[in-house]
Amino acid sequence: MTLFDLAQELNVSISTISRALSRPEMVAPVTREKVLAAVKQFGFQPNEIARSLRTRRTKTIGIIVPDITNWFFGAIVKAVGEVAKSNGYSVLVCNADEDRAGEEHALNLLRERKASGIINCPVGASLKLWRELKKTGIPVVELDRASGLEKVDVVVLDNEKAAHLAATHLIRLGHPDRHNCRSSAPVQRTSATFRVSEDPSPKLDPVAT
Repeated sequence: MTLFDLAQELNVSISTISRALSRPEMVAPVTREKVLAAVKQFGFQPNEIARSLRTRRTKTIGIIVPDITNWFFGAIVKAVGEVAKSNGYSVLVCNADEDRAGEEHALNLLRERKASGIINCPVGASLKLWRELKKTGIPVVELDRASGLEKVDVVVLDNEKAAHLAATHLIRLGHPDRHNCRSSAPVQRTSATFRVSEDPSPKLDPVAT
């Protein structure tokens, strides 16, 4: 059943049905209940593609991850998907494969698909492309890594503090003087290592085991 068919069945305008589904507060309670009951009875499903062409919003969140096989990014995708679903959004996941060209391909794909917003874990794509995308009004949030893009929200760990805590914990456990700490994002590790090495008796709260 189409929106036109439903309007004919209820003897109301298409715009009334559209408002009842998208902005119910603008429709009289009796009419709203009448529309919702018919939608349930006939199993009407709004055409999301047509709606996106009218509103220029797809209710899709794009997320670009460096490596989908990495459990950390897999967990992020799962969490984003759960929150998106609970708010009526879908998620389009793109794997950049730790490659600049991969990130740029994903960026262009999400722009073409008119994503409502993008969560990006940068791997070195052209900032010029990202600046052009921001001009379209698509919101962007960077996660885990910062690209240097201006005026963008960034959610990252305090990598220096994390490295300091890890190295200090190893020292307090009595391991040898040299340790090898590895990270998928080489950020601020050197300064933290030097700071721990220069502290003969680092102070740290007990670590739960």
